Amino acid sequence: MKNLIIYLFIFFLMSCSKQQITFYENRELINDEYIKINFKIKFLDTIIIYENNEIIPYNIDIPDNSGNLIRYVLWTPIKDLNYSKLIIFIPGIDTDIRLFYPIAFQLINNGYQICFMDLREKANSLNFTRKRDSINIEIYDLSRFINFYKEKFLVSELQLAIYGISLGAVIGLNYLNISKENIKLLITEGLPYDLKSSYYRISNFNDNKINIDDKLYKYSINNVNFKEIYLTQIYSFWSKFDRIVTYNEIQELILKLQKNFRNFNYLIINSDFHTFRTAFNQKYYNEINSKIIELILKYL
Repeated sequence: MKNLIIYLFIFFLMSCSKQQITFYENRELINDEYIKINFKIKFLDTIIIYENNEIIPYNIDIPDNSGNLIRYVLWTPIKDLNYSKLIIFIPGIDTDIRLFYPIAFQLINNGYQICFMDLREKANSLNFTRKRDSINIEIYDLSRFINFYKEKFLVSELQLAIYGISLGAVIGLNYLNISKENIKLLITEGLPYDLKSSYYRISNFNDNKINIDDKLYKYSINNVNFKEIYLTQIYSFWSKFDRIVTYNEIQELILKLQKNFRNFNYLIINSDFHTFRTAFNQKYYNEINSKIIELILKYL
């Protein structure tokens, strides 16, 4: 009984954790050319501070097939820039884009360009007011940005790394399946197997009910038929006791990805977080950040 009470208390703390994350961000313009960003994450008694003074940020608006502007954020370094390599971050439904900053800061320092692609219809998103329909979903938003990027920076052969969390991971996998781009690395965190089941589970414990979007169900991984056996390096992170993606679904995902990717690796962590960024467990957060940076530097 005592153990049960302790477990329920821990479960309660974790379920509330994302409301307790506080971000402090200060941006200072230097020489009218680039920005210094001081960034602090506070969670309970933990404060982590990051700083980068070598970022040139661009807000890029690209019209979708209905003429509505979709906003993307592109960060470029002020030196050692290689236009032929690009890293794209795609968040999940409840993931604040700023939780990617620590990874992005270090990659910027290594000369990589970063694109943050936010979701449609997501609270606090740059694209919150943009609706999905059959021809306007994030998979095609991603494709439009990459076409724009290659044209703007005169890149004929682009090397890509994509890192997606939850729904962002689904978008990344579907883009890979329709794209002819050279996607060197795909990293997924909390990848769902069945979007409909996962959305209902979210709604069961989230006070802010999330709309079930029928337009995305056909892109759910349990419905996707991969076109070929891919050579892309893919690395996936899951939690063993995830409340959104069950352990049985994780096993189904592993079998499917092993079948369709020659270079597939994964890590299952003994945790019940859906994504380590939403929950902000400092230990997992730092470990996974380091692993992701290591993978990108190795393969891109």
